[in-house]
Amino acid sequence: MGRTLLTDRSLRLAIMLAMLVIILAGVKAAVDVVVPFLLALFLAMVLNPLVAQLERWRVPRVLGVSLLVVVVVVLLMLFVGVLGASLNEFARSLPQYRGLMLEKLSELQHYADRFNITISTEAMLQYVDPSAAMNLITRLLSRFSGAMTNIFLLLMTVVFMLFEVQLLPYKLQQALDKPSEGMANIQRALDGVTRYLLIKTAISLATGIIVWAFLAVIDVRFAFIWGAAGVPAELYSQYWLGDRRRSAADSGSVI
Repeated sequence: MGRTLLTDRSLRLAIMLAMLVIILAGVKAAVDVVVPFLLALFLAMVLNPLVAQLERWRVPRVLGVSLLVVVVVVLLMLFVGVLGASLNEFARSLPQYRGLMLEKLSELQHYADRFNITISTEAMLQYVDPSAAMNLITRLLSRFSGAMTNIFLLLMTVVFMLFEVQLLPYKLQQALDKPSEGMANIQRALDGVTRYLLIKTAISLATGIIVWAFLAVIDVRFAFIWGAAGVPAELYSQYWLGDRRRSAADSGSVI
């Protein structure tokens, strides 16, 4: 009869996995707190390079953080105000668009009858429904609006992170066994994550601006809504495609 030997390494691995499960369960239970915190962390990582640039221009860090927070608040207020007005107008126009859609589908049905093609207006409305566009926009913006509910707490967290980032290297040096090597690895990882977030944010904002400008040029109504929807659509595109690939793999289909 053999004996199972539990080494120190396997014991540490088992304890780490158990701790990871507990942490993930806690994160899932505290999602209402974690989501605003992650959004604050995202804003802090995006704004920190701007604060560092202002410091290189001999602007005090306190003044630089204050200026950036004021700019962010003003931009958010303008964005939410314009978007809210556009969404209200779009919601009032939905019955009108539904009537126009029914009229166009009826014309298409009469035209298809000439070629003995049967088209059901009710079936087409299940796939072409103006209210579905409103639901899509609502889903895309729901996470952002939900996280922005407590804007004061969010901004205070961002300000705290921007001030605390100066002291972070000294605290990490005291906690690491090999400060020089550990700090180099941490700095390299932070630089990579910050660069990725900056590029991703710039691409998402550029996508929204391009969509808005293009639709405004060709005189499409509610161009600002479609441009605003393009920003979270670009941000979540990779996660959405990943979910689609996993769903396709589970069902055995190929995308």
